[in-house]
Amino acid sequence: MFGFPKSASSFYLADDSGLSSIPHPDSNVPPDHRIDYLTHSSVARFLTGTGLRPLSLRFMRNLAEQLSNNHIGHDWENLSDLYSIFRTDVLRAALKAAFGSYILSLNPEFCQDFWTYDEGLPLLAKGVPRWLTPAPYKARDKCLENIKKWHHFAKGASHNTKDVSVDDWDPYFGAGVMRYRQQELYSKMEAMDADGIASEDLGLIWAANANAIPSAFWFLIEIFRSPSLLLRVRSEVESCLSQSSTAEMAFDIAKLCENPLLQSIYAETLRLRVWQFVIRSPDRADVNVGDWLFPKNKLIAISSYTAHMDKAAWNTGTDEDPHPIEEFWPDRFIVYPDDSTSGPLKTSPTPRDERPKTPSQHGPKFSTEGLAGIWIPYGGGQRMCPGRHFAKQEIILTCAMMSMMFDIDLDTSGGSIPESDMRGFGFGAMKPKSQLPCRIRRRVR
Repeated sequence: MFGFPKSASSFYLADDSGLSSIPHPDSNVPPDHRIDYLTHSSVARFLTGTGLRPLSLRFMRNLAEQLSNNHIGHDWENLSDLYSIFRTDVLRAALKAAFGSYILSLNPEFCQDFWTYDEGLPLLAKGVPRWLTPAPYKARDKCLENIKKWHHFAKGASHNTKDVSVDDWDPYFGAGVMRYRQQELYSKMEAMDADGIASEDLGLIWAANANAIPSAFWFLIEIFRSPSLLLRVRSEVESCLSQSSTAEMAFDIAKLCENPLLQSIYAETLRLRVWQFVIRSPDRADVNVGDWLFPKNKLIAISSYTAHMDKAAWNTGTDEDPHPIEEFWPDRFIVYPDDSTSGPLKTSPTPRDERPKTPSQHGPKFSTEGLAGIWIPYGGGQRMCPGRHFAKQEIILTCAMMSMMFDIDLDTSGGSIPESDMRGFGFGAMKPKSQLPCRIRRRVR
């Protein structure tokens, strides 16, 4: 999918040390060649805890700049597809936050090539040959060549050789994790040549953007298609603003992303729109789970769609106020202390009146209690997506900022919002199947 050369693929396949910090006792892989563990743990190290805040702050500043300087003015104008803002402004803000500005300035068509590649990724994963579907192969080739161009430039321009910290920033490599991967990780892996490293970074770019950006799109649609929900969202977002000027819009990110309503909309969006296969494989021996036998080295595919649409598990409201599992319900993940029927599960694992309360818990509370194995947009276990915390902040920040900056009148004259493009089923966040025209204008605040 990501164009790995054979040498890099063989290097990965030879790593049988596992994902734990302590290698499997039967493995003889040298510590510096534990590519599976080292790449996963490096991303987790820089995208959680103290490493998360500087990345999120850069994204917020970048997005405010992108949205403040785009073509949208204070008069209503027609936009042929609302998703185009996400494919350009949001992607550019995210790329510059993680990889620096040179990946784009050296490659002006990178965003367009990326989305062409992403659109054809399901075909590449199925092994459809190049001659039958040349466009995604060509786009992938361009992305890889342009990533190598950026790598070559950054190596020549950056003279930063100090140890990389979680809040490190290099104007050429971008976030500390990128310089760490180049200077400390891959430099000790002979099999990871320029082509292999470029493929690694294409995979990282895809994982960081191909799911979060469409998820933010669906989030925004849901709030703008409901005037009452939009009022609620704007009221909550307003209380999290740290600056009032739209040209320099900024938020208290922690406060914003801890807001119960915004978190619930975020979680409900992922429940409805992230349909992926969580892939696992017993790599040491056959595994028995109940009456099932999973043979060694055979793939196990767990569908998030099945879990996310389980009517027996999820709260679907009451007879007086029904909320079918197939429909968006912004409050599905909120527990109201005075409402015993609230919360995400049909049957709460802990009775409401038995839960200990602190003063901060007497109001509405966002909850994922009891959802292990039921709400799995990021997978689970050791291989749960290490970038999930940044993805959450990126999604909520994007929709908070756009809801405050713009008025949007969705054109649903065709009857409804776009359907999900089922060609991407199993790969994560679904893309819209068709364009969504709208009227849009910049708000006067």
